[in-house]
Amino acid sequence: MDEPFLSMTGNEKISKEVKSKEIISYSEPKLDLSLLRKQGNSKTYPGMMIQKMKEARAQSNLDVAMLIQYFYKEYIKFERIRNLPLIKIDIIDGWKGKDKINISIGFENDFLIETHNKDKETGKISTSKHTIPRENVNRILFFINKWKIGESHECYDFATVIGERDWEEVWKKRMKVYFPCYYYPVKILEKLGVIKYSGRGTITRLK
Repeated sequence: MDEPFLSMTGNEKISKEVKSKEIISYSEPKLDLSLLRKQGNSKTYPGMMIQKMKEARAQSNLDVAMLIQYFYKEYIKFERIRNLPLIKIDIIDGWKGKDKINISIGFENDFLIETHNKDKETGKISTSKHTIPRENVNRILFFINKWKIGESHECYDFATVIGERDWEEVWKKRMKVYFPCYYYPVKILEKLGVIKYSGRGTITRLK
């Protein structure tokens, strides 16, 4: 005897259709429309990249356009770091000036630093003081302590160390995150001879 035919209810049909759509759906990569509104040209490297990205999009070559977009954004990040104001840091308090620094233990005091900021266009120098919590310095220090002497890393590797998702988030929060949690602690460690800091964002452990 044949089994009776079992028909699906309305809810079962809807559920099956939803699951089917979920399986075939995917997130298609999208170009940043704000970049496409920029004027492309051949006079500057960023302008040339914008122009090439537009040309790739016009030819429906999305993969190439996305690749150019990625390198354009990476280049802009690099330029932002390279063009930061020149800052010289003097440590007023927080390190007692001992010959040897026990960097495996970390620092017990907050740092009071004085920054001398030279404007690249006018040459005018402004001075200001900042208190940098020892936690901020030690957080960077303990991360660097995991490296070998002479080992180098880019600034991007520090984003998650200071509690952010990626470097773009760090840069968005320049006053609240970038300077107090990354830049000033790094400059302090450079001043103490723990690291070498490149203007391009590369950090090398020295001791």
